[in-house]
Amino acid sequence: MRIALIVNAITPKGGIARVVLNLARNLKKKGHEIQLFTITYDSNFIKWYGVEEKEIICSRKLRNLNKMSRIPGVGFIIQLVKFQLWGLLLSRQFKKTQPDIINSHHYLCGISGWILSRLIKRPHVVTLHGIHLSKEKVNSIYYWVDYLILKFLRNHIFHFIAVDPGIKSHPPFAGISDRVEVIFPCVDGQYLELLEGDPPRAQHDERYHLAYIGRLEKSKGLEELFTKLREDVTCWSELKLIGSGSYEKKLRELAEKLNFSNKIFFEGFLEGRQKVQVIKKSDFFISYSRSEGFPLVILEFFALGKPCIVYPIGGISHFKTRIKDEKLGIFLRPKPKFLGDILTDPDTSTLFSEQAADARRKFVKEFYPEVITQKYIKVFKRIAKMQD
Repeated sequence: MRIALIVNAITPKGGIARVVLNLARNLKKKGHEIQLFTITYDSNFIKWYGVEEKEIICSRKLRNLNKMSRIPGVGFIIQLVKFQLWGLLLSRQFKKTQPDIINSHHYLCGISGWILSRLIKRPHVVTLHGIHLSKEKVNSIYYWVDYLILKFLRNHIFHFIAVDPGIKSHPPFAGISDRVEVIFPCVDGQYLELLEGDPPRAQHDERYHLAYIGRLEKSKGLEELFTKLREDVTCWSELKLIGSGSYEKKLRELAEKLNFSNKIFFEGFLEGRQKVQVIKKSDFFISYSRSEGFPLVILEFFALGKPCIVYPIGGISHFKTRIKDEKLGIFLRPKPKFLGDILTDPDTSTLFSEQAADARRKFVKEFYPEVITQKYIKVFKRIAKMQD
């Protein structure tokens, strides 16, 4: 099959980009022909995944609209215009390549893919990596933008892939759940290849080494995390924050105010071996974020046998019972206990058994790129057959 993959950006900081590159890499291994369409990409980054620059069509000029999208009140409109323009601009290229199927990643890219599929009469499927399922948990404007765009897409696109099963019951998809296939994203194949080498932290001492990986933004619940850490500073010795974002300055100030800035380490964005080494030296992943699509970082910790402490959010909530029963991690409740109570609970120590670590590594195998790619191929072939 000739498969066109549309993604906004293919850069190291994009979780969706890694999923798409792993998909592209394994589609090629299966003998399929791929073409990636993007607005920006990192040439060194794509080489890690065996993707060649000739396989990428990049519309860099559209990046200028990103600056305009920061204007208060018009940002969403600019974004909509950008993705409509992108669809029109790509139509000439698509007429040349004539893909058997178009796969857009993220609902905004779905707008571009929808325009293309109409212009060149090819089947189209949108992969939804994450949307705001509840207006109570985010700024209501984000929820309603998601809602309205998805409402439009459901009326014009017939095939969707969701990484979060909860999307199927989201109001815009009421009555069309049969058109939504749930396929979870894959853990990064390059990450898996870097796990050999330095041994992990063998055994936690009386005070835990904590790690958070992700964007440093208000929506990630980091203020709440800091507050919980302050409630009992005797049960942990350090927290390493891997990532960057607009909230970093605020968090540094909060750490100073709470008198534990010497225990908080802002590592910045880390890639490859550096990231793996930090995870190996930690005891577990912790996050108070209430809004995620499918937190792939949990799988990265699981691949090293490490547990997690998180809310049952996004696609990971689908495995709530397994995570609890197999001692893969701890799910926080709506009104969580003091973090000190959680970390000193005798049951917490069972998370560090070798049996629990093996269960995590076994769990991750269900999300290997080869496994997820095969599920995509099955959907692609079914949709292409329906089109014929």
